[in-house]
Amino acid sequence: MRIIKFIYRKIIIFLLNFLFKRKKINYLTFGSNYGAWSFIELGNLNNSTIISCGVGEDISFDIEMINKFNSKVIFVDPTPRAIKHYDLVIKNLGKKKIKNYSLEGKQDTESYDLYKIKMENLNLIKKAIWNENLGKKKFFSPNNLKNVSYSFSNFSNQYNQKANHINVETIKYDNLIKENNLKSLPLIKLDIEGSEIQVIYDLLNNRILPDQILVEFDELTTYDIKNINKYYKLNKELKKRGYLAININSFSNQLYVRRICLEKLH
Repeated sequence: MRIIKFIYRKIIIFLLNFLFKRKKINYLTFGSNYGAWSFIELGNLNNSTIISCGVGEDISFDIEMINKFNSKVIFVDPTPRAIKHYDLVIKNLGKKKIKNYSLEGKQDTESYDLYKIKMENLNLIKKAIWNENLGKKKFFSPNNLKNVSYSFSNFSNQYNQKANHINVETIKYDNLIKENNLKSLPLIKLDIEGSEIQVIYDLLNNRILPDQILVEFDELTTYDIKNINKYYKLNKELKKRGYLAININSFSNQLYVRRICLEKLH
């Protein structure tokens, strides 16, 4: 089974690079082995506000972004264990990094360099990003309770609607922009367990678009042809709206950058 998955991923990566003509460009990768994300170093990241949807128990990428660019990060996640992890980080602000990153999905706060980070660099919104503002929506627990992330699509439980769930509030991208008085958005990270396609379509309807979209396409890992087709259609829409797919040799974690931003690099 592992060999089949390996071959499948290699084929998908090849097709991504071929079909979408992914652009090769230098990029940076921040974060732990588990929580790493790749992005382009654009000048507008300095002293900027970025949005990070999906906290989990590894915010190594976000902490490194703050330390490098003096960013403010707006976290969006209503998951109980994610909130607990965030609260531990807040309690340890001002402390230096004394441990290496864990290779697993849960980081000890002592693996973060929090020495120069202040409260104004961090803000947690305890809601889930979605394409509607709802007072209550089912948020399904993972099939493996060792995992932290809940989902709306419930893909890890094979769409068993009787799976354990909590009810959470949701917030649209447009409201995140308005409520935080953002005039621009250099970067958004979407690690939202199967909700990414609906959220990106909603995002594209707004006047203020992120310059970079870092997104994990969780449903690619279901090996379902319908999900691959949905992903393919979204890529075409992103291209139509001026985004270029960047070749970062990744399977489900991918990077899109607005063409106009890349033109400024030259």
